[in-house]
Amino acid sequence: MISASDTHGRALRAWVLACLNLDDDSQPIDPAPFGEASVIWSDRDHPRPGDLFCRLSEVAHVPIGRTEQIPRVVGESPDPVDRQVVHREISEWTVGIQVVSRLDSGDPRLSMTAGVLLRRVWARYMSETTQAMRDIGCAPTRRSPIRQLGRVARGAYWETRAAFDLTSIVGSYIVERPGWIESIAGEGTLDPLPPEPFDVDSTP
Repeated sequence: MISASDTHGRALRAWVLACLNLDDDSQPIDPAPFGEASVIWSDRDHPRPGDLFCRLSEVAHVPIGRTEQIPRVVGESPDPVDRQVVHREISEWTVGIQVVSRLDSGDPRLSMTAGVLLRRVWARYMSETTQAMRDIGCAPTRRSPIRQLGRVARGAYWETRAAFDLTSIVGSYIVERPGWIESIAGEGTLDPLPPEPFDVDSTP
């Protein structure tokens, strides 16, 4: 199975970050509440970003149909420079998007619950903001409801958490370079082939 590429992952992260920094009228928030380090992938080795962040995690990657194999020769005859096989696949890619926010009335960045912040992403999944993802072959198609996952953190304060799953159709490919076959060696004997139809001596 071919996984979603790093290009898809970077584009999705950039889209989520942009949506989180837009207000309900799609205007940029100044100052932006989420910085570059505030949107992270959960399978990376890094510390918790702070009291306000968004975490992305791959939930599922399901191929649709069969993987297509396309032979390709790079260069012009009679001197091609490479022989390749491209494996191309269409699949459904589901990513969990979760926002975490510690409420603090004294800090404007922490004045809204995670659910309110996450709704900025949830509401824009089919809008023109996804065009950059569509351009590289990652098209959001459906979303789950938002789940409220708040908890008491470290036994000291209430931490709001909200999450939903976003499913996209992605086109992925890998390239193999098997090289050229220089020679074939075999052992044994071959039985003579039977005559082809009409392969007879028609001389009178």
